[in-house]
Amino acid sequence: MDILQYIISLNKISIIAFVAAGAVVIYELRLMKREHDKKRVPKIPHFNQNEKIDPVSNATPLATEKKSKVPFRINHTILLSFIAVVLVLFGITTFFTLDSKQNQTRFIQRSQITIQEVKSSGIKVLDENGKDIQNDSTKLHPGLKIYIAIETIPESDIDKARIRVNESAWTTEHIITDFNQSWKSYFKVFIIPEGVKSLKIDAQLHSIKDGWLGD
Repeated sequence: MDILQYIISLNKISIIAFVAAGAVVIYELRLMKREHDKKRVPKIPHFNQNEKIDPVSNATPLATEKKSKVPFRINHTILLSFIAVVLVLFGITTFFTLDSKQNQTRFIQRSQITIQEVKSSGIKVLDENGKDIQNDSTKLHPGLKIYIAIETIPESDIDKARIRVNESAWTTEHIITDFNQSWKSYFKVFIIPEGVKSLKIDAQLHSIKDGWLGD
């Protein structure tokens, strides 16, 4: 995800809060620098050489202790530490929010697997509960275990079948003899691999007399 996508993914409230916190940090740093500069410059009193000084009138009276109100001052270090913690929490929250959005996007993208082409009639795509999911692409995703079945022909001499997925040539590995009575179909177990966006399925029934039907 580049910077532009990152900014777009943030909501307006988060952006405003982040900018406001950053502005406060910059303001506090400027105040601390100004106070530091004031402490470094000594105050030199100004003397007028032509002015006559009356020792009596200019005598410094004895200082008396007075309880003066101490003005309230914000501890800049504590304030900056608090803002830093807020920014860190904001960053962590944003990271997990974006990560969650990315995971949702990946799930949506990986779920768009379709049955691109079925060359043979009587083919079924079933989940582990035996439910037909051939026309529901949202149910299909990499890693899912499915059953690909081809319905037999009643009262015939069919003894086996063969099924291939995303392949163009038949091999002996495609031959199956597993039969489900309730489905009235020969079937094979297939786990959808990663990176697959479509399933191209082809299947044939085998007759003892006529061989592979459809050849």
